[in-house]
Amino acid sequence: MTASVPRIRDVRELDPEVRAEKAELVRPASDARLPELAWFNSSPCARHAPEFGLMCDECGIEPRPHQRVGILWLWLGGRGILADPVGSGKTCQAAGVLALCKQTGELGEHNRAVIVCQAAAVLQWQRQLRRLLPDVAVSAVTGSMARPRRVDSYLAPWEVMVISERTFASTRSRDGDVELLMQFPVGIIFADDIDALRAHKNQAARAVKALAARASRRYDINAEPLQKRVMELHSHLEMLGGNEVFGSASRFRRDFVKTGQDSFYQRAMSCTMPLPCANHQRVTRGCKLCKIGHAWPQPTKRCPECGREGRVDPTGRTVLRTVSKDIGIKNAEEFKALLRPWVLRRTEFGGEGYPEVQPAEIWVELAPRQRARYDELRRTKEVRRWRAGNEEVSRVKAAALFTRGAQICSGTAAVSG
Repeated sequence: MTASVPRIRDVRELDPEVRAEKAELVRPASDARLPELAWFNSSPCARHAPEFGLMCDECGIEPRPHQRVGILWLWLGGRGILADPVGSGKTCQAAGVLALCKQTGELGEHNRAVIVCQAAAVLQWQRQLRRLLPDVAVSAVTGSMARPRRVDSYLAPWEVMVISERTFASTRSRDGDVELLMQFPVGIIFADDIDALRAHKNQAARAVKALAARASRRYDINAEPLQKRVMELHSHLEMLGGNEVFGSASRFRRDFVKTGQDSFYQRAMSCTMPLPCANHQRVTRGCKLCKIGHAWPQPTKRCPECGREGRVDPTGRTVLRTVSKDIGIKNAEEFKALLRPWVLRRTEFGGEGYPEVQPAEIWVELAPRQRARYDELRRTKEVRRWRAGNEEVSRVKAAALFTRGAQICSGTAAVSG
């Protein structure tokens, strides 16, 4: 296959300004002409040729007009946030970018790609990429794999690695795999809908940003990043290298975040400094209220007046606390102009070619521990009476039972103990 692959020009050879201009020209287009994607599977499988099977796991995909635009914009720009709605085919667009990189020689064992996503999406990403890029070496690691097995996966030949944010980053109980992946030449990184990336300093965000700092291509896939708080958007931009344009978090807050104050009463902190109560002029022996010290708002731990260690006030006193909070965007026009080249978000696709969301029910067998806990839930008195129709269950109780079952199905860590 490699001998017949048509060679296309590597966009990294273009002047950065020219490259940015071309990406900006593509953005508003309703369709785009792509080079022949030799590594992308856009053909039906043998069972369904010449027409595609609607839900076939082996048939390829013919990119739709808006997907062709997205592929070309991501490829030209080299970094950005793909923020199309759920169901619009963002995985297809990511695969198209990888196919172009493979065709130019940018993707290979000399320059690899890592996709960091939610734990539940790892195997789905792997299946879709193997379907759309059948001749690209795609591998995946999951948290259920023991560390030696994960190390073996990294040492095996791969060009694209899919990993969850939980496996990727360190926690208090285990080491993450980011340090292992740092040993490989990773030049392309996709972050797919990682909630942890909304914060600047948690372990997962730091790990993703550390790997991204070494990559020439950085992409953030998120259905609705612009509906999050402005500072959360800055964290996403930071992963893409946005500090070059938007500055550090403190500068970004100063230039673009409108803040306000919110005041409310909360239980006070107090120290052990003996002070007279309202009924006595001096500290009186035997009076419990005389022993309560200064009061101040949480979360400060030390008394601002005497410097003593504080505690939650045992008498229940309240104090007025005033906090600063983000209430919107300031310098909105300047912010929009700077943000525009970084984000591709389309809510309308001109009608034709926009796919409707196709529901697909996938039944997954429970692990032995999950099955045991689920059967235990079904044997409870409330569930047995409810299923037998002998007892009505309140909405609150039913919601609690459903939540418990959902937690068990998601993993036993949430219901351990």
